Amino acid sequence: MKKTFMIGLFIIFSVLIYAAPTVRFTLQDAFWSTEFELPLFFDSVGLNISLFSGNPYLGVYYHDSWEEYSTGFFKIKVKDGNLFFGIIASDTGDFCAYGRLVSNSYKAPLFSHSYNEVYLFSNGGYRSYSRVNLRMPIGAFNTGVRVINRSDNNSKFWDSELYFFAKDFSRSFRLFLTESWVQLTLDIETIDSLGELGYGAGIGASIAEFSPGIALYLNRLVKIGTTNLTVSAKMFIGLDEVKTHLLVSNLGNRELFALGIGLNNLDVVTMFVRFIY
Repeated sequence: MKKTFMIGLFIIFSVLIYAAPTVRFTLQDAFWSTEFELPLFFDSVGLNISLFSGNPYLGVYYHDSWEEYSTGFFKIKVKDGNLFFGIIASDTGDFCAYGRLVSNSYKAPLFSHSYNEVYLFSNGGYRSYSRVNLRMPIGAFNTGVRVINRSDNNSKFWDSELYFFAKDFSRSFRLFLTESWVQLTLDIETIDSLGELGYGAGIGASIAEFSPGIALYLNRLVKIGTTNLTVSAKMFIGLDEVKTHLLVSNLGNRELFALGIGLNNLDVVTMFVRFIY
């Protein structure tokens, strides 16, 4: 039965390979998945062919998108977004329902991007991923929030930052919150004019034990070919432990690549990789 199912997937994939599919690869600790989303009817209804840790799934999805423009003589886009939801099943009778919601706002004074994704499995498992970027420039100040949250039944990776940049001071104050520690820091050097990038130091505390320590961090832009990546590294040095976060993601509103690694005393606690093509 499984062999027949795989042959069917191969035939369908071979026929529809020219339909410009979206390919998604995800690695979350021991779980991995590869998905092919193939549009069929006006980009609204499509076919999903997936492998979840080696188990084949097949199903359909629905996609909708929207745009909003300002009123007046000059039409300027102020919002856009899209919605996905679908259901896929395996040859063993297991099934999965999933959804994605993406929204962007380009209207001053608040510029925002949010991406939210969730997969619900019939065996009680789940996995979710969300990314939020907010930026609000106010005169001589610029403030913003950046959050990436990845979780499943067994682990989670939470990386969030609130920054406040004073142009006259040319430094950013930053509050970082992860799944296991918090840190308050001040830039030694702010690299960009918006206050988003820089490196510095401050104080931190482990959440579970309320143990204080020293905090270090680096936010930097790395260009590889035509792709701009944001590299964020954070380290908390406590009395008896060292915690580290490394987060790499593409710059901009498109979800293309993300890598997150959480370490505790050089032991990998959690890791994920996302690649969308």
